[in-house]
Amino acid sequence: MEISIQDTPNTAFDMNTKLAHDDTASAKQHNPFTSFFSWFFDIAKDILKVSIALVNNVFATFFDIIVGIIHMLTYFFKTLSTLALPLTIIGGIMLVKYGIPKVSSPTLNLDNKLLYSLPLPDYVKQFIPISTPAPGNTLVKQLSDQTKTVVTILRSNADPVTFICDTAVSNVKVIKGLQKHSPLGKNECMFFVFQEPTQIPFWTKDMLFNIDILFVTQNLVVTKIFHDIPPCNTEACPAYAPKNKYQFVIEILGGLSKELNIQEGNTVTVAVLPHN
Repeated sequence: MEISIQDTPNTAFDMNTKLAHDDTASAKQHNPFTSFFSWFFDIAKDILKVSIALVNNVFATFFDIIVGIIHMLTYFFKTLSTLALPLTIIGGIMLVKYGIPKVSSPTLNLDNKLLYSLPLPDYVKQFIPISTPAPGNTLVKQLSDQTKTVVTILRSNADPVTFICDTAVSNVKVIKGLQKHSPLGKNECMFFVFQEPTQIPFWTKDMLFNIDILFVTQNLVVTKIFHDIPPCNTEACPAYAPKNKYQFVIEILGGLSKELNIQEGNTVTVAVLPHN
């Protein structure tokens, strides 16, 4: 009976301690702040896992693309090296058969630029389209510095007006023009010819009389007229050129264009005057 009486209080104390511990744990389990942070960390952990997986997939795809490009380049260079020998043989045969084009001596044009003429082999010419030449291209082949030309301007609402002209084709004669020349008659002109359409400006340096300058297109249409330009005796002379390209120039006595009602847009015809 003594043992029973002594053990009873201790047993009750242990049971009370256990119940208090269980109540504390239950209170912690049902704490709202603990539940929220636990949920938040679980979600963050899942998002991190998904992000790492996506990054891995992106890098894997990019790596696959790089590997594919490397394979394509390798195949291309292998194919090129395979064709190198046949292409070299074909090129050698064509050079032996047709020869190597030679570049002729350089010439100096009016823009002070060196021009080279490159004769093309027949096997190249056959791939160049041939167009119908404009009137100016056909005319250029018929004229030289020694040619006298008959230039006729077809006026609107009036009869044509005709001039007998000296012709300037070479660079030397084009540059000299009417410098130191005696005044022109009303039926005279200087006719300048260029191989291709250009925009080279004209001036009146060292001239002795006023002139009209008529710029004419490749299709033989007057595109611009500068009226009654006086001579210039200084180094800084004004230059005259149209905004559009031209291929021919007619210089006549100053003021004659207005007197004869020659206008921009008039058509021009040119004929070669037979030698006496």
